[in-house]
Amino acid sequence: MIVVMTVLAALFGLGTILFFVRMNHQESTRASEAFEYLSDIRSAQQSYFIRTGAYANSLDDLDLSKPTPAYFSVGKLCVHNRNTDRTSWRLTLLRAGVSPLYGDYQITFSDSGFDESSSSIDAALMPQSSPSPSLLRCLTLAKLER
Repeated sequence: MIVVMTVLAALFGLGTILFFVRMNHQESTRASEAFEYLSDIRSAQQSYFIRTGAYANSLDDLDLSKPTPAYFSVGKLCVHNRNTDRTSWRLTLLRAGVSPLYGDYQITFSDSGFDESSSSIDAALMPQSSPSPSLLRCLTLAKLER
């Protein structure tokens, strides 16, 4: 009887760990999709600015290639005209519903890219930056030497 209880406890513990690993992976994937969407908006805003000399006031004016991420709601696109000749924009995605492990969070991008001070995303969900070109060359050479 004790052996059965021990096995059941071990299986329950393993199942719990696997559940949390899977939930973390799913939420990281969702956050990555949000970052890709906001990066696409940033690129589209840059293209629009080059063509017109101003940032778009509406997402409908932009040539976007990615759909809105399924688990996020899109905030209002804010375009700011400063006292100087420089304008800026800001857009926030809010997590729709509650993430089981991370709760509500938001991701904000501006004309400068990811705005960490206005975002509340957990660091564990942040997409990892790609390796530097020199590191990639070293890895390629290491594979070739084998």
